Amino acid sequence: RKMVADGHQLRRGEGMVGWVIENRQSRIALDVGEDAVHFANPNLPATRSEVALPLLVGGRLIGVLNVQSTEERAFDQDDVRSLESLTGQLAVAIENARRVSEEAALLEATSPFYRLARRFATANTPRDVYVAILDTVSEYMPQRAFIIMLGRDYPYIAADLRAGQMHFPQTASELMDAEQLAVLVALGQALTLPLIIPDVADPPDIVSREQWAQLGLLAQRFEVRSAALVPIRVEERVLGVLFTSFRERHGFSSAEERLYRTLSDMSGVALQRLQLVRDTQLRIEQERRLRVFSDEMLGIMDLPTMVTQAATALRTLIDADGVLVALEQAALTEEEGN
Repeated sequence: RKMVADGHQLRRGEGMVGWVIENRQSRIALDVGEDAVHFANPNLPATRSEVALPLLVGGRLIGVLNVQSTEERAFDQDDVRSLESLTGQLAVAIENARRVSEEAALLEATSPFYRLARRFATANTPRDVYVAILDTVSEYMPQRAFIIMLGRDYPYIAADLRAGQMHFPQTASELMDAEQLAVLVALGQALTLPLIIPDVADPPDIVSREQWAQLGLLAQRFEVRSAALVPIRVEERVLGVLFTSFRERHGFSSAEERLYRTLSDMSGVALQRLQLVRDTQLRIEQERRLRVFSDEMLGIMDLPTMVTQAATALRTLIDADGVLVALEQAALTEEEGN
């Protein structure tokens, strides 16, 4: 509290915090008295060990989490891994709060921006995010709106809004052919801002002739006159694309264009937050299984039984098709001799 009240600051590169800022890596000081980087803070004279971790969002550093203890060697690599999971979620939460705060200065509390931010903040699954996006754009009465996400192997339609009803198709072919899907994905990945198309008969300069020809086929198929293509981004990485279309010529208002820009950033951050939560939960479960596996192995003294159970447990643990255990005879002979 005293540091906050006094406006405590560090010079660039000073102490553990400065080192982490310069190197964007976590650092542990098991004994601060022996660590050349540690900054002896007069407000924290009892510190004996310290760990500092970078707060990163999409590769961009927004701060540092600094944890100090009065005990020597209070932290180990397991603590660092747990804290790194925490800092990942914390960084995304801070960034999301910043974005909401920036919009708060410009928009009234009744605007769709606020409703969208609240829904993103309380989303528990990616589908919650998709529904929030499509519910928001539905206020502008598009003929059709759908979200394409970039999966590990291929893009897929995550959600589709048509005739006021929301659908969650399992395959992209339910909506369009692979070539048209690829055009939208390629164009969306090349965008840094939403692409607004008031009239499909008048292509913007950013679209190539080939891309426009494919978009024209898509527009003809769905009877599109106006459209918007919105990249769902986290910093420089595109996670997916939102496509909205109108059968009649649609005049995009400045509020609507601003909403698409906000959607482009906030939806990506919301999806990344959920991914970090899933990754953390998976890591915790894997560590729990490993601890159980280790405890079981320690209780077995018979080598053939231990090998058999170890192979069975490992197969389940890593979801493998099979496990092969090979023991060298020389090693066994040496152990028997000892």
